[in-house]
Amino acid sequence: MECAVAVAEEALDLTQSPHPDLDLNLFDPFTKLVQIEVLGQNFKVPENNTLMRCFQYVAFEPISYGGFCWNGTCRQCEVKYDLGDGRERQCLTCCTKVTEGMKITETHPEIRFE
Repeated sequence: MECAVAVAEEALDLTQSPHPDLDLNLFDPFTKLVQIEVLGQNFKVPENNTLMRCFQYVAFEPISYGGFCWNGTCRQCEVKYDLGDGRERQCLTCCTKVTEGMKITETHPEIRFE
């Protein structure tokens, strides 16, 4: 199931939040959305932002109200990912910027896309 925000970029107003309670001022500046895959689901997320912010963009409530510290201390945002070269890496999503084409292959149970 793809998120409702995963639509053609031409149809998006990047000044409008995909969720009424999500303040886009929380995000680093972005001018486009980039494609990522999370556990087999495709999403378009704001460039130039941490993966955690990108996850918040597509799953506002589970991420915003989850037990994350947002500064690398709790490690609850640790994921495994691939950049398309077949090499699995680990990172903390609160400290790692999104890259076009990232494939997140494993997440902490707190990271949910409902």
